Formats: sequence, C-alpha cells, structure tokens
Amino acid sequence: MAIGNEWVHDEEVVRRSLAKFFVFKLPEDQRIERVYWALEGAVVRVWTIIDRPDYEFEKSIYEAQLRFMDAFQELECDFSVIYRLGRPVEYFGMEGARLTKTQSRRPRNLAVRSDSA
Repeated sequence: MAIGNEWVHDEEVVRRSLAKFFVFKLPEDQRIERVYWALEGAVVRVWTIIDRPDYEFEKSIYEAQLRFMDAFQELECDFSVIYRLGRPVEYFGMEGARLTKTQSRRPRNLAVRSDSA
C-alpha cells in the first residue's frame, strides 16, 4: 500500500491505524451505535449507524469525516450515515465490512475487508 511516496509493508497496521483515527475523531455519543469499515481497492468506505435522523448531531459526524479526509488527502473516501430506524443492523447488507466501533468509545475490531486479499 502506498501512503504518500512511501510503501507501507504492513497493510494491516495501516488499516487499523486509519480506522482508529476516524473512530477517535467521532464525538463520544451513544447515538452513534456502530461504525463499519471496509477497504475496497483504493477506496476507504465507512458506515456510521445511528437510529434516527438528527441533523444537528450529524454535523459532528460530518466534521469527523472532513478531519479524516484532510489528514489523508491521498485516500479516496466514501462515508455514509445510515439511519437504522429500529431495524436490525444486518438489514443493511454490509457483508464483508468489519465492525470498528459499537456504542462504547473503544474500537472492538479494527480489521477491515480488502478486495485485494
């Protein structure tokens, strides 16, 4: 994996670091139920799940996304905020994506899916 002009030999370390960086930019708030993460080719995909629309609160999520993109301008990112609306998380069909954060602040599983694996 290339970051800037340097090749990183341990891609898993880089992936875990990126996931952790984003999670800790998010507000510590119980309304963020889950964060899922996947690396699809050169695209970093992140799904932040909240139960209901809350546009004022979502501004803090968008700010975290912008801080992430500012820090890693060489990465192509695709962020989504998903409204669960009482449905089970499995409803959204994020097969292969890995759980990065639950309602607690600490990341649970920082592994990610990679299409190159």
